[in-house]
Parts: sequence; structure tokens; C-alpha cells
Amino acid sequence: MASRRGPGKYTRDCQFLLFAHVNETEIEADLSLSEVSFVLPTQQALTRAIDLSTLGVSGLRHIELPQAVDQIAQTPASSDDGAEFGIGLEAASDAKRRGTITLSPLALPAATSVWVKYSGLPRQYRLSLKGTKR
Repeated sequence: MASRRGPGKYTRDCQFLLFAHVNETEIEADLSLSEVSFVLPTQQALTRAIDLSTLGVSGLRHIELPQAVDQIAQTPASSDDGAEFGIGLEAASDAKRRGTITLSPLALPAATSVWVKYSGLPRQYRLSLKGTKR
């Protein structure tokens, strides 16, 4: 932070941060954003379990539904030629009950790029992930 000491004289208190190695710095900000992005420095859980009313996933090359009682697992879409698929889920609701979709915690590898963008609709966001190719 620059502070004024007499007419036309400023000290540069923040210059210390530019030249010293600091592992962590707390910054307070009041922001209004429509999108934010970052890259994970280490493998970590991005979220905890989340209850959702809808979930859409795109950019998939293979979709496999879990095995239902007395049935085998189903693979409704699979591609070896690089084609991508999507799937959408919506929780069922009626006059008395409201359903939810529980998304397990997302554990992502290091160097995963993450984007979160406001969809334009109340309480709806787009989460985009891009991992490194191996």
C-alpha cells in the first residue's frame, strides 16, 4: 500500500511483497464476477458433496450407467472415433416431495484447469474442467 508522507511524497509499503518470497498472502476484495478460472497446483478435492436439482455433463467419450437391480450395467453411448456425448439429469418432484441429485466430491489431479461461469439464470453455474493429457 502506498501511504502519503507530506506533499508529493509516497512510500511504497507494498514493494516488499514484490521482492520477498511469500508462501501465502491474504487479500480482501469485494468483487462482482460473471466468470472465474484457475489451475489446481496439486491434486485436491474441488468440492464437497453437493445436492443439485439438475446436472448436465458434456464432452464425454464414454457413458456407462450403473447396474440396476437384476440388470446388467448399460452403456448407452461410447465412441472410439473421438465423438463426444452429453447427458442431462433432472431431479423428480411432485406436490409433496422434491428430489435431489447428489454429486460426490470432485477429486481432481494437479494442473487441472477450472472455470466457473454464471449461466445467466438464478443459482445456475457452468463448471468446466480441462485436465492434462497423458
